[in-house]
Amino acid sequence: MQRRDLATGLRRVLFAIGIGWAGVSSLAPSPASAANSGFVTTQGDRFVLNGDPFYFVGTNAYFMMSAATYGDTRLTDDMMTLANALGFTVLRTWGFKDGDFGSEPSLQPAPGAYNETAFKAMDYVLWKADQAGMRLSIALVNHWADYGGMPQYIKWCAPGSSIEAFYTNPTCTQLYQDYVRYFLNRPNSYGPITEPPSADNPEGRRRYKDDPTVFAWELANEPRCRGCAPGVVRTWVGLMAAYVRSIDPNHMVASGEEGFDDTTVGYSPLSSYNNQGWLFNGSEGVAFTANTADPNIAFGSFHLYPEYWSLPASAGNTWITDHILIARGLGKPVLFGEFNVSRDSATVFDEWLRTAEAQNGGGSLVWQLICQACSGYGGYVYPPATAVSNVVAQAASRANSKSGPPAPLGFTVGQTTATPNLVTVGQMLAVNTSVTASAPASGIIVDIEIHDTAGKVAQEAYPAQDFAAGQTRPYTWNWSVPTSLPPGTYTVKVGVFDATWTTLYTWVNDAATFTVQAAPTLGFTVGPTTLSPNPLGPGWKLSINTKVTASAAATGVKVDLEIYTAGGAKIAQQVFSDQAFAAGQTRSYNWKWRVPSTLAPGIYTVKIGVFNADWSVLYTWVNEAATFTVK
Repeated sequence: MQRRDLATGLRRVLFAIGIGWAGVSSLAPSPASAANSGFVTTQGDRFVLNGDPFYFVGTNAYFMMSAATYGDTRLTDDMMTLANALGFTVLRTWGFKDGDFGSEPSLQPAPGAYNETAFKAMDYVLWKADQAGMRLSIALVNHWADYGGMPQYIKWCAPGSSIEAFYTNPTCTQLYQDYVRYFLNRPNSYGPITEPPSADNPEGRRRYKDDPTVFAWELANEPRCRGCAPGVVRTWVGLMAAYVRSIDPNHMVASGEEGFDDTTVGYSPLSSYNNQGWLFNGSEGVAFTANTADPNIAFGSFHLYPEYWSLPASAGNTWITDHILIARGLGKPVLFGEFNVSRDSATVFDEWLRTAEAQNGGGSLVWQLICQACSGYGGYVYPPATAVSNVVAQAASRANSKSGPPAPLGFTVGQTTATPNLVTVGQMLAVNTSVTASAPASGIIVDIEIHDTAGKVAQEAYPAQDFAAGQTRPYTWNWSVPTSLPPGTYTVKVGVFDATWTTLYTWVNDAATFTVQAAPTLGFTVGPTTLSPNPLGPGWKLSINTKVTASAAATGVKVDLEIYTAGGAKIAQQVFSDQAFAAGQTRSYNWKWRVPSTLAPGIYTVKIGVFNADWSVLYTWVNEAATFTVK
């Protein structure tokens, strides 16, 4: 999008109070050590920093170098304060100012001439960003006439020619390459000392090409060539990307384009774009897919201004998704380098940023959130906080949470139960536990073991368990107690291991205990058990009928009927106490239970046990006497 320098009034004020262009030198700090460490690179379809994922949401602040030349570095300082306050880690700015701007310093006031005052302002921007822990995506020329741009190059190297001359005229190409070579090799006068003194670097200061503060070099801001022959911009992008990489292999290179293409392949139907076919017919002379595929282009670049492109704001979600997916298909991330809309900005920005986040886009930079003193450059001013700044800051926070080293992987074992706690050999024991992960994990083994004082007597392992961050997974092990198991107290132990059993994440040595008793001489047989009606609904009455037969005469017996949910929670119980039996006698039991109106639909289980008078002896337990369904 074409920009206009809105700071004329600010420049006049500075002159009126007597601050000259050279004032930036007097305000410059003493050289200091670097804060940023490591170059941002790519790994597949994501950005990485020092081997870890690097996601970001930030803003454009194109004016920082130019503003610093006014003799007051406050705008750069305030932008860094703003960025830190809102959680930004990347800003996008201009690394060009071409042409004679009168008494206002320009980086390149004449062909091949470079102004030291202006470059010291650029030095300051990079130095300040470094101290703030900020990265800068820096464009090296403008398609538009603002700050000179390609139109100024054409005046120098091919007067009267069309924009195509910038991309094809050898003199223009050489002039651009000369500027790029000087810019990348520039020693930062405020930077740390990183190399031996030399003729072009007497103090051995760090050069721009060696500064990890630079996120990436953008060949141009929004390169276009309307009406040009096919492939003109594409050829230029390939040649210039290779040239930049030949000078600076440390940094990523991007085209800086808006995302227009010369193909519809990979894009949603034109109807999704209000039938704006010009976006994909090559009429702007730009080919996003082909440019992104270039081996020297590290990532895709696209912008979004639907109001200027005759699109509804909702089409922005499709534009974002399509470009991320096309770049991903090429094995590269993308930079959503500029976006803005004039109506319902906060709501629209929130949708666009969440779309980019859902598609795992690399980074997004709004046009533009700026400091109060920067308001002359146009944008959303902060502070105070607004709906727009809140939306962008929240998106930055979410991006930052995905960046950096992965969260330490840990697991927590929840409450563990063994039911029934007093179990007779031959019965079924239900062990219930849960495991919660602190971070995403896959291929995990959850191990449940039963031990006596001598060692392990039983084990159940659950391999290939996958967890999302914070996810809790339940585990139930129904274990038939062997008839040969000696009576005594047993312990349940729970451990969590990696897929190969080599890493133990956690171990609970005493998760639960239970007691095993020998089969009593006095025995009871339960059944059959019938339920009616089945299925049934909330509020209905369920009739539970069962029989119990004693092997020998007994008194003071308790017959216990219980109802459980599918998850193992007891919801109802009926006890028939002081039951007396003759040897071989069978007694019938009927429990009429009204289904609570609040009971959730599902399958429920009836369990039946026979105990002595004080519950200390369990004669028998039927873990699944019958089941019924609540509709």
